[in-house]
Amino acid sequence: MEISQSNDAPRCDTSANLSYLVRDKKHDEEKPYRLRYDPGEDLLRTNCVTKPQKDIRIHDFRGQEQLFSLENHGFTVAKLEPKLSLNEFYDSSKVKDVYYEQLKDLLKDLLQAKKVEILEHVVRMNTINQCPKKLNL
Repeated sequence: MEISQSNDAPRCDTSANLSYLVRDKKHDEEKPYRLRYDPGEDLLRTNCVTKPQKDIRIHDFRGQEQLFSLENHGFTVAKLEPKLSLNEFYDSSKVKDVYYEQLKDLLKDLLQAKKVEILEHVVRMNTINQCPKKLNL
């Protein structure tokens, strides 16, 4: 199934239920983390507590991306033209070999980082009908 993205998509705000990190003094010394894999007995899967918030307004800021910066807003928008086709994103080895490298280069440049490591990724699908016949994970 091909998904086309149009720049003519209607622009509108929306709302969603979100979970926020509960502030904890330990995060002054230790970065908050949540692992999606079992790290074994020596490490907790998370050092976070989250608090659900209902009906949070999310603003559509397309066309205003330049107004937001990592330093002032905690996020930024960066453009990346993937070297993979949409269907190739279902092939985990291609994602790791090609897209991970693109992301690492972008993040190193954007964050002035010496090293970037990507630990994992998730393939999301709206319905089972969107699942390609062969999913190479």
